[in-house]
Amino acid sequence: MHGPGGLVGDDGYTHHGVFDYAYLLPMPNMAIMAPKDENELRHVLLTAMEYDQGPISLRYPRGSGVGADCSEPLHAVPIGKAEKLLTGTDISIWAIGSMVSEAEQTADLLKEKGISAGVVNMRFAKPLDEEMLLADARATHAVVTMEEGAVIGGVGEAVMETLNRHALLKETAVLNLGIPDEFISQGDRKLLMRDIGLTPELMADRIAVWLGNA
Repeated sequence: MHGPGGLVGDDGYTHHGVFDYAYLLPMPNMAIMAPKDENELRHVLLTAMEYDQGPISLRYPRGSGVGADCSEPLHAVPIGKAEKLLTGTDISIWAIGSMVSEAEQTADLLKEKGISAGVVNMRFAKPLDEEMLLADARATHAVVTMEEGAVIGGVGEAVMETLNRHALLKETAVLNLGIPDEFISQGDRKLLMRDIGLTPELMADRIAVWLGNA
């Protein structure tokens, strides 16, 4: 288990946890989980406790949760299985961890622009749900990834590698959204997310422009 992952605001700029995906993804036999909310955190914690196939990482953000209902009976999560939250016909947004809620809000804003966006809660950075990813790529030919981690070497690049391995990059446009290649300063997380373009409003605008040019 490790955390907090992502931007940590007032803890200081040296405490941001944005490089973990990049250094954990290459490790053989590694499983990497990142729940979408506090309820799913309960389930992936149980999953980690029961997992005996190798090392497993559980990434969680700093701060409060989104207010999810935690009355659901506790259960383990299938390893490497993503969760389809919304089906779209124009693009598929693959988001992980804290960015899932942002992805859902982004999809709502894109709908106002006439763009039908699906949303997937990845849950696992590794192993990826390749079956669902390939199906989404073939259906929409446009995939957007969202992560609160470094774009270079991150989950988005793992998605692109998977699509390339299955010869789908030739027909699928991919946009990776995450922490840019720079050190992020100290500050309120909401303001930092705004400054690096990871708010729903800014991401919706960027996706709309990108989709028009893709």
